[in-house]
Amino acid sequence: MNNIKPRVKPNVLIVDDDDASLYLLETVLEELDVNLILAQTGLEALSKIEDREIAIALLDINMPEMEGTELAEILQNDKSRGKVPIIFITASAKDEFELEKFYKSGVVDIILKPFRKNILLGKVNVFLELYRQKQQIIDDHLKLEKLRHDKALLSEVENISHIGSWQQIPKTNKVYWSDEMYKIYGMDKTVPEKNLWDVFVQAIHPDDKEKVGNVLSRTIRDNLFRVMDYRIVRTDGSVRWVHAHGGQNMMTQVG
Repeated sequence: MNNIKPRVKPNVLIVDDDDASLYLLETVLEELDVNLILAQTGLEALSKIEDREIAIALLDINMPEMEGTELAEILQNDKSRGKVPIIFITASAKDEFELEKFYKSGVVDIILKPFRKNILLGKVNVFLELYRQKQQIIDDHLKLEKLRHDKALLSEVENISHIGSWQQIPKTNKVYWSDEMYKIYGMDKTVPEKNLWDVFVQAIHPDDKEKVGNVLSRTIRDNLFRVMDYRIVRTDGSVRWVHAHGGQNMMTQVG
C-alpha cells in the first residue's frame, strides 16, 4: 500500500479586471505546477480564497470597486492566513513616489505591463520555491511532533502493561531497548547499547536457549511474524516468564 502523501499544488491568485490581461496571465502561469484562482474584482477574489492558503498573489492595481493596493492591505492584515507575497502587475506606475506607495502596501515586487513571459515566470517561481520550502519545514515539524507523541504514548502503554520492545538495526547490528525492557530484565539504563544483544542472549534461561535460538533463526530466515514464550533469568537471579512476538528486526515482550 502506498502511504506517500500526494503533494498539494500551491494556490496562485490572479486578479485583473481586464479580460485580455487576465487570460494572458493565466496562459503564462498555467505552465507551472500550481492551482490558479482567477478573479476580476477584489470582492470576487476575497470570496474565492476564503479558507484557502495562497502561495502568491498577482494583482492589477487599477480595478473598479476595490483597487489592488486596498486588496493587498486586506490580504496582508488577514490574521487567518500567513503573509501572502504580492506582485503588482501594472502599467500605471509613473514615478518613484508612486512606486514607493505601492511597496508600502506590502507588495514584494512590481511588474510593468507589457511584461515579458520569462521575467514573470522567474519572479513567480522564486516565491513558489520559498512557499514550498516553508511547507516542507511545517510538514517536518508536524511529523516530528507526531513521532514524539507516538513515542510518549508507547512509553505510557509499556509502563502500564509491562510491555517492552527492542529493535535491531540490520546495517549496524545495534540493538535498542525501550525503557520497559530494562525493567523486565531488572536492569538499569547504564548498560552500553553495544552490549544489549549479549545481555538479551545471556538472560535466556538455560533450558530455553535452544528453543529461542531456533525461533529467532526461523524469524530471520523467513522474515515472518512469530510468537514464543520462554523464561529469562533477571540480574537478581529471579526467573521470569515472558511472552514475545515480532518480526525480523523488532520484537515486543510482555513480562
